Amino acid sequence: MAELSTPVDPSTRPDTTPKTANEDAYIAIKESPKDDGLDKPRASVSWRSQRRSQSRSGRLSRLEAMIHEEHAKALIPMPILYVTIAVALMGSFQFGWLLSETNYRPFNVGCDKDSIPDKECIIFPHHTDTEWTMGVTAWIVGGIIGACFSGIPADKFGRQKSLLFNAIIMIIGGAIQASATEIYQFAVGRIFSGLASGAAINIANVLISEISPTQMRGMFATGLQVGAAFGS
Repeated sequence: MAELSTPVDPSTRPDTTPKTANEDAYIAIKESPKDDGLDKPRASVSWRSQRRSQSRSGRLSRLEAMIHEEHAKALIPMPILYVTIAVALMGSFQFGWLLSETNYRPFNVGCDKDSIPDKECIIFPHHTDTEWTMGVTAWIVGGIIGACFSGIPADKFGRQKSLLFNAIIMIIGGAIQASATEIYQFAVGRIFSGLASGAAINIANVLISEISPTQMRGMFATGLQVGAAFGS
């Protein structure tokens, strides 16, 4: 009977003993994908998050609405929207009033005369032109300050709370002017009113743009100029 297998020489048998692998055969494990020069995979980003990242979120100068235009068109304006916008537009009316309130000629005409006729220089008799100019321009100075720094409280406390506090400043300025017995007290009241006017015209503009539906935003924003025109 033929042999089924041929004896194998031990010297020619392959070595099956495990050997220590070369260090080059291993891949170093990195602590983060950036170590390999790769960016971490990003999760899907919503439309609102993308819009927020592309805009200057939380800043006064940001006028984009955080709602999709198609969704905004489907919204039905509620009465509270019109009430909120009407209250915000009172600031523009006050702006126009204070802009032109000192233009009434009998306030300043004939004040340099020894004997002031009737219906001339009807407030603060015998004030000089320099003093009257001071009273008029005090509102402009306050308006510049209010407009330049109105973004700080608007971003920190919100538009509505800032307008509420601004209304208090308006009341203080109006009370000082109404009770003024001399031109200098009148000028101080004009400064307070200027602060409120400069802040109101900025904050109200942003508030209206943020809460208005897209298709109505232009109409409501025009109300700022209409309010100033009616006030003056």
